[in-house]
Amino acid sequence: MRNRYGGGLKPTRKTSRASSFTSQLERTRSIPATAPVDAVDADRPGPSCTNDEHNHPSSTAGFHQPITPAPSTHKAPWTKKLVSFLRDLATPVSISILIAIPCGIISPLKALFIPVTGWTGDRVPNAPDGNPPLAFIIETAAFIGSISIPAALILLGASFARLTVSRLWMVGS
Repeated sequence: MRNRYGGGLKPTRKTSRASSFTSQLERTRSIPATAPVDAVDADRPGPSCTNDEHNHPSSTAGFHQPITPAPSTHKAPWTKKLVSFLRDLATPVSISILIAIPCGIISPLKALFIPVTGWTGDRVPNAPDGNPPLAFIIETAAFIGSISIPAALILLGASFARLTVSRLWMVGS
């Protein structure tokens, strides 16, 4: 009976990650003596073949090849690829960039947020406080941005407070 694992070796039960290299070697076939010189790895001998049918020079199963499944030839249609790309693009950061670029380039939109010469006050009316109509959004973003570093330091301190230190690392013990 022909063993489905190359070389006639019996499969071993995988018990740890360390044994995965050994089991990979057991799933490969040995290189026959008639193989080209560049196909033979002289530094590491492979597992020996016990079946005579694999040692025959005309046998194609004698080369050192791992037993792997055939690669999939199924291609996703372009519509699924497009939907996947748009789904990956729909993150909060990407959406905010897509909104911010036109607001920064187009002068009438820019004049809604910050003073722009020739637009703010003349073509785009100011708010009652004398600033552009949506200037409060820029002021709010600047305020939240200014507290980001102290908030990050508070979170870092809270993370350090939750750590448990083993006795070996304590000073003076």
